[in-house]
Amino acid sequence: MVALVMLNMVSVVVGIARVLVLGGWDKLFAQIALSFFILVMGHPVTEGMVRTDDGRIPLSAVSGSALLSLALLLLGSALLMY
Repeated sequence: MVALVMLNMVSVVVGIARVLVLGGWDKLFAQIALSFFILVMGHPVTEGMVRTDDGRIPLSAVSGSALLSLALLLLGSALLMY
């Protein structure tokens, strides 16, 4: 679940950056809106990643999810390039 939330955070940021740089707000609006909605629904997971008390998500799970998210992003990027 943490990996999915991290992937979604990256997709929201990249989507907004693409709209600002390349334009095309009308084409990407639905995708950005859906990603933002999923990000809002994943707020408890995001909050669990940054908490400092006993209810936090372990650092090993967050680190592993970050590596998995990075690997999936790089794989998807490589597949779309060729």
